Amino acid sequence: MKSIYSFGLILCLSVSILCGQTYIEKVEAEMERFMLAEQIPAISIALVINGKEVHYLNKGQLSRTTTTQVTEHSLYQIGSLGKMFIGLIIHNLLLEGKLQLEQPIPVFFPELSPGSKKKLANTTIESLLHQRSGFPRNTKAVYKRKDGEPYLYDYQVEDFIKELETLKLKKIGSFIYSNFGYGTLSIIAERAAHTPFPELLARYLTNRYEMKNTQLTLTPSNEQFLVTPYRKDARYTATKPWKMGKMAPPSAVYSNTKDLATLMVQQLAANQAYESSREVTPLILSENTQPLSENAAVSYGYGLFVGQNG
Repeated sequence: MKSIYSFGLILCLSVSILCGQTYIEKVEAEMERFMLAEQIPAISIALVINGKEVHYLNKGQLSRTTTTQVTEHSLYQIGSLGKMFIGLIIHNLLLEGKLQLEQPIPVFFPELSPGSKKKLANTTIESLLHQRSGFPRNTKAVYKRKDGEPYLYDYQVEDFIKELETLKLKKIGSFIYSNFGYGTLSIIAERAAHTPFPELLARYLTNRYEMKNTQLTLTPSNEQFLVTPYRKDARYTATKPWKMGKMAPPSAVYSNTKDLATLMVQQLAANQAYESSREVTPLILSENTQPLSENAAVSYGYGLFVGQNG
């Protein structure tokens, strides 16, 4: 998701290298250059080297008014990385038989009017996963704000249903990156599992893979780890974390490089095992994707952009 302000930068990368220390030094130098050029207040990077060894690189402070340094435990809102979490939850529900790829979404929203059910009859779970539903990138209610301000709207299911009723589909079958589409998947997951999304996040992700600090809302004990966000158009003006209600899952989850690296190590191990066994497990998310366009080298599915080499 494009934003007009920034906490800083958080990345988790997998690399295969022989000369580890030299590579790490190059990354650190690039971090310093980028922070200076872009006036970024903080950067946290986790490098997963050769699938197992994790190096945490952190530069900057929790805010411009403190000397407390960021670490791998510092919390950022991770934006569209949350879409992969939704993809993982949906994949679990598919494997459990609680969802089917070909299900049209009106099945999950009986309160829709007959006209809206007809309009959305060909919008399936799979089309949402592939960003080919025709849903627009954003919708008016949750994303309505003045330029330069954070998203602060307690978006609820009632707002969502109203927007589905008035939704105008665009280029069905073509790739259109949609935050609203993945928000729809998070609400479908709740209804299919009869479970609130925070509990699904804990069940299928944070408890299972020991991601102790990944959450939808800050707890009082974790506020001390939060990196202060600053506006992108005014780098020294502090702003606020996003509060998006039911649209938080695809765009406003909190996490840190410690948790993201923990998940990445397990994803890499799962994919390595899959190469020999071909057994699909919940962490295998890259086997059902579609190219962004004809002959494109990159495809998309389950919240992931996948290159030619996966």
